[in-house]
Amino acid sequence: MLEMPEQAMRELRAVEARVRPDDDLHVAIARCRGEACRQQEDFEEGARQFLAAQSDDSEDLSVSIGLAWCLKRTDRLQEAIDVMMAAYQFHEEEPIVLYNLACYFALAGDKAHALSWLGRAIRMEPFASRAGS
Repeated sequence: MLEMPEQAMRELRAVEARVRPDDDLHVAIARCRGEACRQQEDFEEGARQFLAAQSDDSEDLSVSIGLAWCLKRTDRLQEAIDVMMAAYQFHEEEPIVLYNLACYFALAGDKAHALSWLGRAIRMEPFASRAGS
């Protein structure tokens, strides 16, 4: 979106006006709206848009990360953790998922889980495996 969320929202409205209700583009539009809302710091609406995008594709990692990010900023930390735990089921090899879980557990005051997830994320990084050899 090139840090131009207002322009992005205008363009998304124009595109949405031209697509049919059953068009697959609605999911992409919701994802892009979620990102624009996130940049505008409208986290409630961002969460709604990411949820709409996720309803069609629960495995999309960028949607899960965006949704959890917005939920965390609307004081819905447990929901953010739940979203990232679900994302982990599909993306257990993605260090960013484990790192985000570590951060969210740390914010929740759960030191044991935070350190566990962080340690696993660090061990997954390529430099960590080379450092031990």
